[in-house]
Amino acid sequence: MTDSSHRDLILDQFTRQATPFSTAKTIASEEAMRLLVDACGAGPDDTVLDVACGGGLVVCAFAAPRASTSRRPCSIAPAPWPPKRA
Repeated sequence: MTDSSHRDLILDQFTRQATPFSTAKTIASEEAMRLLVDACGAGPDDTVLDVACGGGLVVCAFAAPRASTSRRPCSIAPAPWPPKRA
């Protein structure tokens, strides 16, 4: 498999799975995201980096209005956003 075809396969799978994954109740649980944000211990001078952020749920949790004044969230994803629906 070439690098290009491998990248295309990854992008295709991400596109197909992004919406179902990011809307699953266990993944999109506000309580789970709140626990994650609270447990990480990020302080007012910290930058939170979500690598391969998928649907962006984690970085969005850190960017929520209650968190945005104390943390600087950013994300890196290998695929374009928003994903196309398959």
